[in-house]
Amino acid sequence: MCTSELSDGKTHSNTEFPALIAGKGNGRLRGGLHVRIPDGHTSRVGLTALRGAGIPLDSFGDGPGRVSNSIGEVES
Repeated sequence: MCTSELSDGKTHSNTEFPALIAGKGNGRLRGGLHVRIPDGHTSRVGLTALRGAGIPLDSFGDGPGRVSNSIGEVES
């Protein structure tokens, strides 16, 4: 997983948060996709990457950023 952590460094905005998940996680992830996440929960990227690495987490994040749903379009 690679990210710039912010979509706009001047305002520290994470709207349209850019992230890249490279690799297919031994077949657990689909490749060649561009996905937009409208809800703004950037933790979904982390959860998806961790599940792709074979770590069976039910949720990821903290406080209001805690999520239990990954980016389904990316998971195989």
